[in-house]
Amino acid sequence: MDDISALVGANSNQGPYRSGNEDAYWISTAQTPIQYGALYIVADGVGGQEHGAAAAQLAVQVIQDVFYQARRSGRVIPDALEDAILKANQAVYDQAQARSSKMGCTVVATIQHKNQLYVAHVGDARVYLLLENRLRQLTRDDTWVQRQLDANIITTEEAKNHVWRNIVTQVLGNKLEITVHQSEPQALQPGNI
Repeated sequence: MDDISALVGANSNQGPYRSGNEDAYWISTAQTPIQYGALYIVADGVGGQEHGAAAAQLAVQVIQDVFYQARRSGRVIPDALEDAILKANQAVYDQAQARSSKMGCTVVATIQHKNQLYVAHVGDARVYLLLENRLRQLTRDDTWVQRQLDANIITTEEAKNHVWRNIVTQVLGNKLEITVHQSEPQALQPGNI
């Protein structure tokens, strides 16, 4: 079966609480070497930190550069994706140190390759897959509330409106050691969203 072609669009909005937009994204284009995988990235600057928008832009650039360099050298997709995100973390961390400030971003990246969808993330940026009218979350939030849910300390209902529901426990750029979460590759079918 030929690779399923994707129809992709992007839009960004600053949301109701911030004075500026700290989002950045990258979409594979006709010039992208998609024989190595079509890469899509969304990064969201951490609100309340001084340079969230710069962190998001830097992360997106580093991830796409490092991912395709790694793929050209023969690395498999999961390894190339993890390496790219780890190098983006290092770049954002180094930039924060150079500015003597705190800056960070969440990130989620997907690769579509040979009818498989690969997903990696850090923070609370999410990916969902819509299959047969059922929405399935492919990522797991790095948040205080998610930790409480996992430990059965609070319920799903309590989590929805919890005062600390937006406390992110891991982002790019705030510390050198992070965990890149990767979902199992998903087989794509025509019509998946």
